[in-house]
Amino acid sequence: MTAEWSCEFFLSQHRIDLCKKGRKSIEIYIESYIDLENGNLVIHGHDLGEKVEEFFGKLDYEYWRIVPAVEKEKVLTLLRAMTPPDRLKRLETMYKYPDIILVRLVKEHFSSERVVSMFEEWCASNGITYETYSI
Repeated sequence: MTAEWSCEFFLSQHRIDLCKKGRKSIEIYIESYIDLENGNLVIHGHDLGEKVEEFFGKLDYEYWRIVPAVEKEKVLTLLRAMTPPDRLKRLETMYKYPDIILVRLVKEHFSSERVVSMFEEWCASNGITYETYSI
């Protein structure tokens, strides 16, 4: 007998690293995931180190860019259009759920140290709304 795994289970296990950089004076961690409580697409970053303290007056800085669930389909459609057909077919074969394909495509198109600013610019140029938080 085979078990049918739920979408929620897969999403709870599916945080995608967009950037992991460790340098002498700063560490940068950025990930993408779907918030299971509300379905929002989240890009979450956490910077640590001396450079962060110099700039913010504390050793760590966390930030979020949150695309509301109602905008996800638009984001997914645009990212699919930017993805080579053979790559898109592989992703859609490997991953059954659109939300997982979405976070994978975010990684494919925005994975770098500049992921947050690149994503913000892309959203602005495509009329996608998002919320910004930081602590």
